[in-house]
Amino acid sequence: MKLKRILSISMTMTMTMARKMAMLMTIALAMSLAATVAASELSDGLNVRANSSSINQAAGPGIIAMAAESFKTGGEEELVKASLLTETGAVTPGGSLLAGIRLQMEDGWYVYWKNPGDSGIPTSVSWNLPQGFTAGELMWPWPGIFYTDSFISYGYKEEVVLFTELMAPADAGTGSNITLSASVTWLVCKDICIPGSAELSEIVRVTDTRPDVISENRELFDRYRERLPVSIPELEASATEDTRTIVLNLKHSGLKNADVNNLVFYCSEEGIVESGAEQYFEVTDHGLRIMLQKSAFINKEISTLKGVLFNAGGWGGNGMKALSVTAVLSDN
Repeated sequence: MKLKRILSISMTMTMTMARKMAMLMTIALAMSLAATVAASELSDGLNVRANSSSINQAAGPGIIAMAAESFKTGGEEELVKASLLTETGAVTPGGSLLAGIRLQMEDGWYVYWKNPGDSGIPTSVSWNLPQGFTAGELMWPWPGIFYTDSFISYGYKEEVVLFTELMAPADAGTGSNITLSASVTWLVCKDICIPGSAELSEIVRVTDTRPDVISENRELFDRYRERLPVSIPELEASATEDTRTIVLNLKHSGLKNADVNNLVFYCSEEGIVESGAEQYFEVTDHGLRIMLQKSAFINKEISTLKGVLFNAGGWGGNGMKALSVTAVLSDN
């Protein structure tokens, strides 16, 4: 039997819900003030970019103090470069194409996963599509872990591509060009945190023939497609809970050889599992048992536990490192 404890962080390092709300309110105020300042400067004929304000994060033990401290103009350093890419330059009526929001961060800066962890705000993508077109759910590559003062966060450094499958209506007119648009917002952090946003668009053609992959996007799309969590139909997942703990039981023969030193479970929804608490992994006869500490601030009934089981050593020899997990919760 193998047993390993990871992410051993003092409970005093866990962010309370009250501090999280304070962060959100401060960021909202900062962005509102930034927009006000930008509008004022624009009225004077200045060319101002109004999507960022800097927030100073002064962290002591168990404390976050967030303060909007400056509003920057057109000479502002671009900390996040956002772009909208598509795997193909065309789509067929009734068909689909894969779109990616690419975020490239300056060295040392990072943006957040869908569960940001102890602090932060998830990156958000809102699509504005032609009539009849629809967008699937945002696909998130597995995140990294960032230790900042007293907090553990989940997110991405350097670069990330967030995929969405876009579906065309069956009556889309062949030969026409259509514009795909997306509004993207993020919080980028290093020593301070700066909210940012971008309005992105890309033109693709509706065609009645199968479109080719755009050659310059092929490597990028393949690389980040490999980082998406994989769902395995044969994986059986169940979970039990009590007042303090969630026990996740996974059954699959391929899990029994896992090196528990390489494992991390990322809960997909914030506020359910303590990001900074220890995780216990135990190899069983059927697969894995994972013991997680519940958040002290759960304010709703939980029927399912969703997350990503990451193995730094990989699952098998095919390069797969992340498994998508969904388990129905029941009481102990």
